Amino acid sequence: MPTRLIHLAEHQQWDQVKHALALTRHSTEELTGALVKAVFFQNLEMTQLLLEAGANPNRSFDGAEFPPVSAAVEQAWQPGLQLLLAHGGDVNVRRFGGWTPLIHAVDVEADGAWQTGEPATLDLLRFLLEQGADPTLRDDNGECAADLARRYGWDEAVQLLSQEHLTDKP
Repeated sequence: MPTRLIHLAEHQQWDQVKHALALTRHSTEELTGALVKAVFFQNLEMTQLLLEAGANPNRSFDGAEFPPVSAAVEQAWQPGLQLLLAHGGDVNVRRFGGWTPLIHAVDVEADGAWQTGEPATLDLLRFLLEQGADPTLRDDNGECAADLARRYGWDEAVQLLSQEHLTDKP
């Protein structure tokens, strides 16, 4: 059951969230739940405040196994992702199904392109790779990011992810 803090964030009542943060100490679980909402709404100021208050960018406490880092990838929100990583976010954190942010980013970009008819961009993938994302990590089905890109027929991503993998080898 969502707490008052999470409810306020879910309804974008940011002034009340700030007030609640100033008045009461909240659990990591509450703070992180509110953080996921702030990230989904791409609210950089609230993301910063919740991280400073003790929210965990790598965990999910609601059973969804969808940590704030994954929420930022879902939104393709690089400024928020950068802030989460600066506050201890793990660029290789696993979410439901074992997806890493890089695998998730392939899905977000390729599926988004398919839905809109616009070409997929490599920006989010490049950003994650620059931050240290490991393209060799595999999900619970044994697939890495390049495998998913290949299934989508996204050749540019396959090439980028394969090159990145090859440059990591001695």
